[in-house]
Amino acid sequence: MKKALILIDIQEGFKDPSWGIRSNPPFEENVEKILKHWRKNKKPVIHVQHLSKEPTSPLRPELLGSKFMNFATPIESEPIFQKSVHSAFIGTALYEHLISNDIRSLAFIGLTA
Repeated sequence: MKKALILIDIQEGFKDPSWGIRSNPPFEENVEKILKHWRKNKKPVIHVQHLSKEPTSPLRPELLGSKFMNFATPIESEPIFQKSVHSAFIGTALYEHLISNDIRSLAFIGLTA
């Protein structure tokens, strides 16, 4: 049984001031440390990317806001699951990926909740 780290919606668009004041200033630094640790120990890392269909969202696929933050950019071996709703499991193959790779324990990191 494997444990995976799932990074959810760690994208440039969440720096947009329209989201309001953040309560987690050290977020980027903390996530970068955790991500380096997982990669160093060769544990599975999975990325979830929100590609909004909302006309005013900074997370629309054609905008820079949809890009991953630099420190959280996936490397070649790390799968990316793209979604347009609030759940990483609706309309994606994330669940199937977890089952087929015997991943039964998860650690989640996201910028917003």
